[in-house]
Amino acid sequence: MNAPDKHISFSSLFELVERGGVEARKRLIELSHLRPKIVLPYAKEVAALLDSTRAPVRNASIEMLAAISKVSPATMAFLIPKLHALLSNKPQNTIANHAIEILHNYAKTSERAARKVIPILRTTIANLGPKSAAKVNQLLKELTK
Repeated sequence: MNAPDKHISFSSLFELVERGGVEARKRLIELSHLRPKIVLPYAKEVAALLDSTRAPVRNASIEMLAAISKVSPATMAFLIPKLHALLSNKPQNTIANHAIEILHNYAKTSERAARKVIPILRTTIANLGPKSAAKVNQLLKELTK
């Protein structure tokens, strides 16, 4: 009798996360923090989870993307419009903080990237809580030096 196959594809993990698989979500978050380059090729699949109707799935997705953005911030360019939309709709703190982190990491890649991010950060301050707004003000000072 053959042993069960312990290999599971990322696609299967993403499906489990979308269906509410708590363990799959925890494992992917952990992997994205410990070995973000392994998850990097799947950034678009992770970003698709931001459209979930389940808050834990959205939170896991944005946390994974924030971890990926630390090692490959330029890869996050495709996310700029989605992050802008998320920040425009009075997001919960977890979403806002990770979105701000991703935008900040991307803005540090080049002057052009900073020019894209700065207006987004400026317009979203009003939609943020006091701590997130203070963080954005600090980042804006850093980016506009």
